[in-house]
Amino acid sequence: MIRRPNVNALAAAFTLLAASCGATTLTDAASPSTAAPAVNDTFPSAPATSAAPVETPGPTSLVPTVPPTAAPPTAVPPTTAEPPTGAPTTAPSEPVDNVVLVDAGAEPRSLLRRSFVPPDPEFMVQVVDTVTRQVVEGEVVLETGASTVIEQRVTTAIEGENFAVAWEIIRAEAGPDVSPADAEQLNAALAPSVGLVETVVVTPRGLLVDRSFGGVAAADLGTIGTSIDNAGESGLTNPFPLEPVGIGARWQTRQVVVTLVEAEMVSTYELVSFDGTVLELAVEVEQVVRAGANYQVPTGTATVADWDVAGSGTVTVDLRSSVFTSAIRLEGTQQILVDAVPGQEPVLVDLRLATETTTAPSP
Repeated sequence: MIRRPNVNALAAAFTLLAASCGATTLTDAASPSTAAPAVNDTFPSAPATSAAPVETPGPTSLVPTVPPTAAPPTAVPPTTAEPPTGAPTTAPSEPVDNVVLVDAGAEPRSLLRRSFVPPDPEFMVQVVDTVTRQVVEGEVVLETGASTVIEQRVTTAIEGENFAVAWEIIRAEAGPDVSPADAEQLNAALAPSVGLVETVVVTPRGLLVDRSFGGVAAADLGTIGTSIDNAGESGLTNPFPLEPVGIGARWQTRQVVVTLVEAEMVSTYELVSFDGTVLELAVEVEQVVRAGANYQVPTGTATVADWDVAGSGTVTVDLRSSVFTSAIRLEGTQQILVDAVPGQEPVLVDLRLATETTTAPSP
């Protein structure tokens, strides 16, 4: 008889980091980390909103599959409620530059810099399609998919030499292809995110200066699921090199993200085209997690045996606008040893996830 652990927290770890991969910033909104200030340097794709898998009714659904929510950092603006006691803030006070230019590209070369012209509010929609597969000791215990739609109102303001951009979630719901029963469950998980406002202050190069959350009661921040993580800033804060670059230029960033485990994110960007103020980037990202890293689950400890997560995609950015167009695919596997039953040998859980994220301005 197979010992079937509650792998809810394992799936949460995967989707949290998947969200980080799908986003451009490496300061993960669900991270409890208070580590050194972070530069935005993951995927210039859409947030990071990896959709929580939806439980499939029937005897094969052996574990809860909407991951437990994780509180985003609660650097709440003064106009909102105070964060819960002990809640961390992760907004850096000074930008950290960890952009390494690998190849300056062909001539002619130009500096890539944001030059926002604050418009009336812009709107952006993101769709995340996720397929999750869970295998316990060689037996498939769950294979399911979900689709999430996030719509945001985006406003931009000039703050000295920097730019403050706020994303307000105005719609968060299951996609049209989700079954009614699963849509009801997913919509309930996403409902607390509506009204959430995430504000970032970035330099013209896309380096993160400050970050805060507001718009919902502080008590509700801890109930917002990982599927809305980094939904806005991802396309905005992809960092640019200090040096002038031309077509074919490549640069790389490395950044540590902490969710349930610590992962190093290695992101490589290539400038595909640049026409006036509109540029297209190709992006590749890889997560590196140390074997032996562990975290707590309800039954004991989960230990990483192997971790292989990578993705790629494209993003099109107008240097004058806070909205963007992107398409990202992320695939990966985790092998986790879980203390499923106290006093017994750990169970090997194989988690596999594939996500496709598309982001575009609202019509």
